[in-house]
Amino acid sequence: MEWIDCIMISMHLGTCRGFKGIVVKAAQYCDFPTSSSMNNEVHPILIIGAGPVGLTMAILLRMQGIPIRLIETKTEYTTSSRGTAAQIRELELLSFIGVLDEVIEHSTEPYNMRLYSSDGITPLKDFQWSSSIDNDPTVPYTTLRTISQADLEAALRARLHSVGGKVELSTSLVNLVQLDNGVEAEISYTNGLDGEHTSTTSVFSFVVAADGAKGKS
Repeated sequence: MEWIDCIMISMHLGTCRGFKGIVVKAAQYCDFPTSSSMNNEVHPILIIGAGPVGLTMAILLRMQGIPIRLIETKTEYTTSSRGTAAQIRELELLSFIGVLDEVIEHSTEPYNMRLYSSDGITPLKDFQWSSSIDNDPTVPYTTLRTISQADLEAALRARLHSVGGKVELSTSLVNLVQLDNGVEAEISYTNGLDGEHTSTTSVFSFVVAADGAKGKS
């Protein structure tokens, strides 16, 4: 089956150098359709899961003129603050796709922390939960940022919209069938007016699994 390994675009691979090059190489290896090669027979790329990984992949593809469809099972966007660390290499990627300024605006540097003794009153140690690295010409950002996942995803969605993409909520993958020239996907979505489920079948050039370890894909 024609898959793109989403490990390559994990938002928390802090040691992943040359991220841009990895995506470009993957695109060349998979022979993605580009704006210069597209014709009426080219099918979009299906991205399953609209978290940070799926959103980032969608933006990168749209920046190259590649048609995508991004689906998300959830009925509403994330409001929690889980996964709050944007690693320094992640900041490079966010800069490349054009959302770093908004991320900086809605984030903080790592907070100072304090450990107390068993009485809950006497301080034992003060420290920063993540320290900066030494200045290095190959590392443009030396300190990670703390940001709510809800704020990060909102910034990514806004950027995706600006490059012609969108998230389809209440939409789920049902089944995949390998074809000679792509992948046939059965997709179910919920009608917002009456709550009824409707299934459609479409053909895609590739399928990107970005819905997590417990996801359907």
